[in-house]
Amino acid sequence: MEIDLTAEDGRLVVTNSLLEKPKELVDEGGTGLANISQRYSYFTDETVEADKTVDMFKVSVPLIEIETI
Repeated sequence: MEIDLTAEDGRLVVTNSLLEKPKELVDEGGTGLANISQRYSYFTDETVEADKTVDMFKVSVPLIEIETI
């Protein structure tokens, strides 16, 4: 598996080669992306974006700046 991490326009972009799981191991609920999206919604109105093609999976999340008190 190849994984590529980049920062583009204030977002962290993670792209990896797509290796499909065997059907019996697939979680059709998409809970991983739903979990990430929900957690980001606490800190920003920007969305988590995902794109899947035949040979690639890409997720883009907003970079969040932490303020100190």
